[in-house]
Amino acid sequence: MSGNPRVAYRLEHGALPHWMRVAEEQRAQRERPPVRPDAPEEGPVSAAGGRHRRPRPRRTRRLTWRALAYGAAAVGGALLGQAVAMSPW
Repeated sequence: MSGNPRVAYRLEHGALPHWMRVAEEQRAQRERPPVRPDAPEEGPVSAAGGRHRRPRPRRTRRLTWRALAYGAAAVGGALLGQAVAMSPW
């Protein structure tokens, strides 16, 4: 942002945009000490797994339902087409 005349003008005259206030608050929050000093500090992260994360859901169920839905729509459309073609109107 250095060298930007609009930002320099706003800094001189005091009209700061909202994002600059938010960034300053976040910076101050990061520099503050933790709220609970009695909490244990984070230990080293293992190279194997890192932090524990929720396992990714398997997609086989989703793909099965999607294939069944497409199949049902195709069969239903074919049957409806035959019924309309055979109707007397």
